[in-house]
Amino acid sequence: MPEPVIDPNVLPLTGANALEKWKNRITASREETDKHKPDWDKNQERYLAKTKQSAAKDEVIVPKDYANTEQKKGQLFFQTPYIQALPLEPKAVGMEDAISVMEPVINHYLGPDGVNAKAMVDEVLVDALVSSGIFATKIAYESVQDGTKPVQVGQQPDPNFVPPPVMDPMQPPPQAPMVPVMADAPNIVSRRARLTLTPIERA
Repeated sequence: MPEPVIDPNVLPLTGANALEKWKNRITASREETDKHKPDWDKNQERYLAKTKQSAAKDEVIVPKDYANTEQKKGQLFFQTPYIQALPLEPKAVGMEDAISVMEPVINHYLGPDGVNAKAMVDEVLVDALVSSGIFATKIAYESVQDGTKPVQVGQQPDPNFVPPPVMDPMQPPPQAPMVPVMADAPNIVSRRARLTLTPIERA
């Protein structure tokens, strides 16, 4: 009897990741957010230098929170960090070439020509420093695959090499030429990196 196909995009009905449990988590999170939102709104109003309705006509609002926040943002995150990829033994044995390629690709997609991670962090730091002390973002890489294609993954001595007769016993025997080692890899026809900001609800 064939095993049932499990769709990874559909939540199960039981277990820790069951749909109902995730609904309960979301409801609990929203209830907790509602408790703290009045205080978060006050923090946001001070940052935006909003004048209170009860304020006197001659009252002057000094945007000190705004100046302190913008100064702190520059101190915390002034450039996108360079990601270094390192092989983790033992799973990465033999994958050193792939890791050396992966590192610049990751940094490219994090840069201004990709998801622009610096702009992302600059956006959510206001939530962390002003409103609530917490922030959230989501970064993803999506690709569309159309079958597989052969790619070179290394080299090896030609297993079909037949050495010629050795005429001079003092000479070393000829070595087999190196030939590429091929393997099937996903044929990626489209790819993109995307970034989703999840700002904490503001006033």
